[in-house]
Amino acid sequence: EWGTRSGCEIAELSSNALVDRVGTSGYARARLQVARLMEVPSVERGIVALVLGYTILVFVQMLTMDEDGVSRLNSQQERIIAAADLSVLSIFLAEILLKIFAYGSVYLANPLHLVDAAFVA
Repeated sequence: EWGTRSGCEIAELSSNALVDRVGTSGYARARLQVARLMEVPSVERGIVALVLGYTILVFVQMLTMDEDGVSRLNSQQERIIAAADLSVLSIFLAEILLKIFAYGSVYLANPLHLVDAAFVA
C-alpha cells in the first residue's frame, strides 16, 4: 500500500503526491477523489469555521456553568447545545475518517493528526 513510510512530511498529504502511489483500481481512484475533495479550499475553510464555531460553543458552555459545574441553562437550551455539540463532533469524525481512507498511513504517520483524532474521540 502507498504511504507506508514513517516520518512523512505534512506536504505529502496532497492528492498530487498520491497520484504516483495509487494504482488504477476503482478503490485507488476513490481514495484519490476523496483526497482531492478534502483539499478543496471551501472544504478546508469550512472545517476551520467549524473549529472556530465549536470553540465558541464550548466557551458558552463554560460561561453558563456555576461554580459547582452545574449548567444554568434551561432544558431546551441544553438540548440545543447538546445537538449542536453532537453535530459538530460528527462532522469532525467524518473528516478524520475520510482523510484516513484517502491518505492511509501517510495521514496516521503525522503526530498532529493523531492528537486531532484523540481530541475528537
